[in-house]
Amino acid sequence: MNEEARPESAIQAETAFELKCLQQERKIPVEANPYKVDLAQADFRGVNLSWANLAAINLQGVQFATAFLRSANFQGANLIGANFQQADLKNAILAEALLDNANLEQADLRKAQLWSARLNNANLSHAICREAIFVEATLNNANLTGIDLSHADLCETNLYQANLHEAILHHASFWTANLSQACLKSASLLNASLIGANLRGACLSEANLAYADLSQTDLRDADLSYANLTQCQLTDANLTGTNFEGTILAPIGLIPNPVMLCY
Repeated sequence: MNEEARPESAIQAETAFELKCLQQERKIPVEANPYKVDLAQADFRGVNLSWANLAAINLQGVQFATAFLRSANFQGANLIGANFQQADLKNAILAEALLDNANLEQADLRKAQLWSARLNNANLSHAICREAIFVEATLNNANLTGIDLSHADLCETNLYQANLHEAILHHASFWTANLSQACLKSASLLNASLIGANLRGACLSEANLAYADLSQTDLRDADLSYANLTQCQLTDANLTGTNFEGTILAPIGLIPNPVMLCY
């Protein structure tokens, strides 16, 4: 998606007042309070709302599929069940927003701000989230299959039972994040930092953890079968009950040369 390819019918709107007028084709008094504007179930598919101010208003179930939302401000907005499929959200502000059950499949969220956002059961499969900020966000049971979170900040993020199958997590930061019972099968965590993260019961089978830092992580009962741990840092990690079947294991300071563990 790019601005050059946007349709001629794309609509530019700067504020929630204008959006309400566009949706209902009626005027709104200048003195109206933008925080009381209700756009629930509105349809803005394919429109251009870049830089729009949509902070702290009700956007529950709104259709934003293929919309242009670069640098739009959704801070604190109610976006439960909203559809952002293939939307352009580069540099958008979604901090503290409610995005439970939202659809962000294949959305472009590069450098977007989602700190303290709530995305329980949200669909972010194959979304592009490079350098995005998810600090203290909640993504319990979220679908992150094939997501690109390269260089993203997910410190203290809650990803309990999240699905990160085949996710791209190069250089991502998961300091003290909760990834318990998460699925990271075949995920690529090259140079990722998971210091102090909770990975208890997580599936990391066939994952690439080369040069990753798992210092002080809780890996109790985790599945690391056939994973690549070449030059992985495991200082003070809790490995009780961890499955290392077929793992390429050459963690720093433990084994000098890569070996294949076979049980």
